[in-house]
Amino acid sequence: MIGSSNLTQSGLFQNIEASVGIDFLNTNKAGTEFIANLYDHYSTIVNLEHKSCQQLTNEILDLLVECKIVLPEKVNWEKNNKSSKEFKQVDANSKSKLLSLFEKVKVKRPPKGYSKVINQEIPVPIKNEEVSISTSTTSLTSGSMWIETRKMTGGSRNILDLSKTGKRDGVEKDGSVSYFEVTPNDASTSKSIDIHLDGKVYRDNPILFAEANSNWRIQLKGITDDGEKLTTISNPHLGLAAGFVDKILVFTKIDSDNFKMLIVDGEELEKFTENSSDWAHGGRGGVGRAYGFIS
Repeated sequence: MIGSSNLTQSGLFQNIEASVGIDFLNTNKAGTEFIANLYDHYSTIVNLEHKSCQQLTNEILDLLVECKIVLPEKVNWEKNNKSSKEFKQVDANSKSKLLSLFEKVKVKRPPKGYSKVINQEIPVPIKNEEVSISTSTTSLTSGSMWIETRKMTGGSRNILDLSKTGKRDGVEKDGSVSYFEVTPNDASTSKSIDIHLDGKVYRDNPILFAEANSNWRIQLKGITDDGEKLTTISNPHLGLAAGFVDKILVFTKIDSDNFKMLIVDGEELEKFTENSSDWAHGGRGGVGRAYGFIS
């Protein structure tokens, strides 16, 4: 039996938990090889030989609490519901000590093509310009363009720099701004697009060349017909990390003026590069934001 059911409030009373049961005879070669592979992979963990397993002492428990990994169930539920990122704000010395104590478990990657399913973040404005974050799985759409956001710019952290050109492995590539049907070398042009996010249309998001910074950018500041602002999601006061900071934004073209957008955690970057027909880093130096095109 393989599953991830947890003895938590959500696991016991809210979620529909599922596990996989595998049944075979001892004489079945494929089945015995499967079990052997499982034992090989987990043997060091089961035998308490791997550094991912630590005896729980008062010192380690205090460290886990200090790093906000161990929380009361109610606090933990509220934290996950708003997708808070407190761990990124932990004291650097405590975080370094924790990461050196617990070694990561390496897992086998699935065959290429099986990793097109991602977890998108769905921001839902509630009241007083607060936002509740939920997650949902979705498949990457062929023909989409993705770009990592890093720290964003602007007071509301809603300005995303786009590249005129890119480079990877010494080879120059078309920049990310081309996906929006903007001529990269014509700095006098600009356009405004509508962004479709979680069933809502945020109208009038300018794409223009910023002379002062000598780069292209998109200003994610659209407003729905009901008055909901995209900056409500991006603004840092909504959470420690802000809505678009350290994310990957995925754009799918509906037409030249309308684009569907997904928000994905920045730690999914490797999954995007693996599923791209081509990707690069922005700028002629090849050190800018990574971006790519889904195959």
